Formats: sequence, structure tokens, C-alpha cells
Amino acid sequence: TDALVCSWPRGLRKYAFPPVSLIAQTLCKVREDKEQILLVAPFWPNRTWFSELMLLSSIPPWCIPLSMDFLSQEKGTIWHPRPDLWNLHLWTSETFHLQRLYNLKWCIFVNWCASQREGSMEMWHQISAILPPRRHLSASTLKVQVAAISANYDLVEGRSVGKHNLVIRFLRGARRLNPPRLCLIPSWDLSVVLQALQQDPFEPLQSVDLSALSMKTAVLTALTSVKRVRDLQVLSINDSCLEFEPADSHIILRPQPGYMPK
Repeated sequence: TDALVCSWPRGLRKYAFPPVSLIAQTLCKVREDKEQILLVAPFWPNRTWFSELMLLSSIPPWCIPLSMDFLSQEKGTIWHPRPDLWNLHLWTSETFHLQRLYNLKWCIFVNWCASQREGSMEMWHQISAILPPRRHLSASTLKVQVAAISANYDLVEGRSVGKHNLVIRFLRGARRLNPPRLCLIPSWDLSVVLQALQQDPFEPLQSVDLSALSMKTAVLTALTSVKRVRDLQVLSINDSCLEFEPADSHIILRPQPGYMPK
């Protein structure tokens, strides 16, 4: 049964760890059905659904401690090579907190309309006028204000305010003026690694130790196959996965049984 389609039972404590592709739909159901739920999701501020996740969170999220078997497949026999990249947190999401925030934003809009000597129902075409003075705000923050107005406003030309073409164009322009800022700081320098592999104890190849040679081979293989690092991690040296060709001319490594590539 599709959990996003059927009704969730009332009075039960609910928990969800949805795939990243379904987080936005899960949050939509929580908001529309006025649910309360414990949600496991990454702390990824640059994703489009993150602003709504923050709105629905009644308390600060709890960072889940890392462990060796943090993320796994096949009943814990296959582990994710880099669970730290997920930055998973436990969120307490509920609609009461969101409604309180919406009411606050709506009051700001109503007060602004009063200062312009206009009623809020006559000001839909000037909604963007309340926002330009705050150019430092991100597009996701502006979307919160628009969502609050939409929640308290009648339909405009058969659509909610947030789906009106004028507002959509305004938010699109706001995103271009103040795009999300990515902080991409590498934790290591590729040139330093490659330079180290050209020195002792990895060179000269004719006299290096077998363990150092194996390490160098593994590192170079991983660097040239970085997009397949998860597949490399499940290669096994078990008898069923390791095969030596005649005269040890080459070796065949196979992944662990039960591995499901993404």
C-alpha cells in the first residue's frame, strides 16, 4: 500500500525514513493531513524541501550519531562507504508549529496593507511590494511568506496566491538575485595524494612492499572510479567472489552476494 495515498491512523506515534526523492511528498502529506511524525532526513539546506522541513519542525533536530553499520543493505552485511555524507537528523514535524508561523507572517502582511490604506483582499496584485525591501532574504524565506499569505487568502483567478504566475515569476527572480550559496570545501587535496604516491614507500615499484603496492593500486582505482565508489566497497575477497586466472595472470573480484546496485 502506498503510504502517501492511504490515511494514517490517528492516535499513534508515527515514524518515517523516506527516500530522498519522497521527502517533499511526505512533508506535503504531514502538512495537509495535520499529522505529527518523527522523520529521519538529511540536513541538506540547499534542497528545495528543506525550508518546509524547518517550518514543520517544532524543536531543533537531533543529529544521529554515526556508527559502522549506520546504513546497510542485505540485513547488515553490506555497509554504506560514506554515511557521514548523509548528515542524517531526527526531526519532530507537526502542523501546529507551522500554523503559528503562518499566522505571524499573515499579521505582518495585514499590517502592511493597513499602512498602505488598502484592504488585504485588494492587495493580492501587490504582494511582491512587501518583499523587495528585504533583498537579503533567500528565496526559500520569501516562499514562506507567500505560503502564509496563500493559506489565509481566497483563490485568485482560480488559483492560490502561491501558484499565480505573477508570484511565481517574482520568486524565480528572487532566487536569481540571491542564489543559494554552496560551501564546497574539499577535505583533501588530490595533487598532494598523487605526489605522495610517487614517493617512498610507494616507489620504486620494483622494491616496494606488497601492502604498499596494494594500497597504491586501491587508491588509484578508487580515484579513477570515484562515481562507482559504492560498488568498489562491496567487492569481496571471499572464496566465492575471488577468482585467480591460470598462472596468476590476473584476478577477478566480484561483489558480495545480494548486493543491489543503485
